[in-house]
Amino acid sequence: MTRTPRLELPQRPAPARSGALGGIVVVLVLIVLSLQVVLLWGGRQGPVASVPAGELLSTEDHKQLAIRLEDKNLPQAAAEAWTAYLSEAKPPAGEAARVMVRIGKLRQDSGDFQSAIREYYQAERLLESGPKDEELSRTITLRVRECFRKLGQYGELARELAERSSAAGEGAPLAGQQVVAQIGDEKITVADFDRLISEQIESAIKSQPDLTPEEAEAFRQRTHERLADPQAKSRQLQQIVLTRVLADEARRQGVHESPAFRERIATMADSMLADTLMTGEIGKRAVVTPRDVERYFEADKDRYAEPATTTLAHVVCATRKEAAEVIAQAKGGEDFAALAKNHSSDEQTKEKGGVVPDPLTEGAQSVPGIGGDAELVKRIAETAPGGFLAEPFQSEKGWEAIKVVSRTERVAKKLDEVRDQAERDTRMARRQEVSQQYVQELMQAAGAKLFPEAFTMQPSPKKDEPK
Repeated sequence: MTRTPRLELPQRPAPARSGALGGIVVVLVLIVLSLQVVLLWGGRQGPVASVPAGELLSTEDHKQLAIRLEDKNLPQAAAEAWTAYLSEAKPPAGEAARVMVRIGKLRQDSGDFQSAIREYYQAERLLESGPKDEELSRTITLRVRECFRKLGQYGELARELAERSSAAGEGAPLAGQQVVAQIGDEKITVADFDRLISEQIESAIKSQPDLTPEEAEAFRQRTHERLADPQAKSRQLQQIVLTRVLADEARRQGVHESPAFRERIATMADSMLADTLMTGEIGKRAVVTPRDVERYFEADKDRYAEPATTTLAHVVCATRKEAAEVIAQAKGGEDFAALAKNHSSDEQTKEKGGVVPDPLTEGAQSVPGIGGDAELVKRIAETAPGGFLAEPFQSEKGWEAIKVVSRTERVAKKLDEVRDQAERDTRMARRQEVSQQYVQELMQAAGAKLFPEAFTMQPSPKKDEPK
C-alpha cells in the first residue's frame, strides 16, 4: 500500500501587537538618529567640501565601475553603469554598438528580456550606419531569438526569423504590422493576433497551477507550434473575430443587461470566485522544499523503481492439439523460432522467432500481444526463463504455445534519477494537503455543517398511522 507522508505545512507568522510595535518604532528612530550623528561627525577633523553631482565620476570611472559590477555578478547595476558611461563618453558608432550589446546581455542575465531586445535593436541600428561587424550582428540575432523564447512569445519569434531571412531586407514592412482582420474601424494586425494568442495560452497555464516552469514552457511551445500552420492560424483568427462580433452585437442589443444574462453571471460567479481564491491561496501555501521531496521519495521508493519485465515468444495454432505438439517439440529440443516460423499464424511475430514486441511488465493484469488474465500472468511468473507454459493458452488469435524468453529484475532508483517525477508527486501531495486544511478552516469559521445521512433517512410515521 502506498504510504504518503503528511507534509509539514508552512506556518504563517503571528501579527505583532500594536503596543510592542510602537516601542520598536521609537527604538528604531533613536538608532537611526545615532547613526546619522556617527556618519556626520565620526572620524572627521573638519568640514566636508560640497562636490557637484556631475563631477563625482569621470567617464573612465563609469567604465571601471561597470566592469567591477559585472565582476561581482550584479548585471542590473552593471547595465546602468554602462549606460551612464555611454552617455558620458559618446563613443563612435561601432564601439557604442558593442557596449549596447554588452548592456543587452546584462539585461538578459537579469531577466529583463524586453529591455535586452531594445538594446540589441539599438545596437543593430548603429551597425547599419557604421562599420560592418558580422560577428556582432550574428550575436545580436541569436540573443534576440533567445529573449523571445524566454518571454514565451513564439509568434513574435517566428516573425523575427521571417523578417531577418526576408530577401526584402531593411526597409521592408514589418510582418507584425500587416492587417489580418478588421471589425468596423478597428484593425487587427499580426502583432495583435500574436498577443491575443499568448494571452489565451497564459490563461490556460494559470488554470493548471500544478505545472512546473519547465512544463509550462513546453506547453507554450507545443501550442505555438500547432498554430504555426497558416490554416490553424486562420481558424483561430476566425474564432477570435466571430466571438468579438457576437459579443459586440449582444451589447448593442442590451443582452448584457438582461435578467437571463445576469442570472448566468451570478450562477457562474460563485464557482469562479471559489476557483480563483483556491488557486491563489493554495499557490501561496503549497510550498515544497528539497527536504519534502526527500521524505516523500523515502516513504514510497517502490513506486519509482523500474519494474521487472518478462519477454515472451509464442506460436499461434488453430487447435489445442497442434499447440500442445509445438510445446512437446520445443521441450524436446527443437528451435522455438523455427517452430514459430513454420507453424504460427501470427504474421507479426512468426518471422521474428515468435517474440512478442512488448514485454510483460510487473503488476500487469494481462499479457501484451496475447491477452489473458491474472491467472495467465501468474503461470508466466512461475515459469523460469527458457521454459514453456505446460498447457496451451486460448487467446482471441487461437491456441498458443508460450515460451518465457528472458526476465529482468526490479531495479531500485535513486532520488537523483527520478527527482523531476518525485518533485511533481510531492507538489501534488502538498496541494491536496493544504487544500483540505484550508477548506476545513473556512468551513469551521463559517459554521458550515453537512448532514448527508438525510438523503437516506426514512420519514418517521405519524402517531395515528399504523407502523
